[in-house]
Amino acid sequence: MVMIFNNRIKNIIIILEGFACLIVAHLMLWLLINPMLYKLSSSIPQITKEILSSSAFSPIIAIIYCYNRTKRLPVASPHLKDLVMTIIVGIILSWLTFFLNMITSDKKIPFAQSILDVPTPFLYLNIFLVVLWGPTLEEVLFRGYFFGIIREDWGDIFAFILSSLLFIIPHGIWGTFDINLFFIFLYSAIFTVVYSKSGIVASITVHSLVNAFLLLANT
Repeated sequence: MVMIFNNRIKNIIIILEGFACLIVAHLMLWLLINPMLYKLSSSIPQITKEILSSSAFSPIIAIIYCYNRTKRLPVASPHLKDLVMTIIVGIILSWLTFFLNMITSDKKIPFAQSILDVPTPFLYLNIFLVVLWGPTLEEVLFRGYFFGIIREDWGDIFAFILSSLLFIIPHGIWGTFDINLFFIFLYSAIFTVVYSKSGIVASITVHSLVNAFLLLANT
């Protein structure tokens, strides 16, 4: 009994350490890489510099840390039929959440607008980072590791809540603490359910489509 309890606490500590790695890496990379990008080219938009110098790579460090501590990989996809059905359900739920987000917000999201308000070459890069690169890393870290590790000893409900709370904290720190965080929590809940049902490919797909929706709504 004591050994089981100690293992449960150990996994919580691993998750918190992984989350700390994410935050610290984000800040350190921004301090190191952002000045280098500025020296490299003053034509790079500020929002692109911020993404490239922090959130584009900080999750990788946290993922490496979690892998080294646990020696596990995110759950892969099951049968194709289950995968497609889960993605469809996830998209429908995400669309409903997206619709509620739009009707309860009387303004566009500044971050999304800044992503799109850049010269064409950097626009394509920003879209790639926000729609494909970012969701892939976030799903591997928050669903594949944070949710996956916690659920083994604490069950789905606790893992669901804790991983979703951890998911919204960086979005609040690097965005704004407002009603949008509530919807980010809902999105995280959907991604988590999709992951638990059909694995990492399904959750990445739904997450990517949500980010694409948000960008399109702010054009």
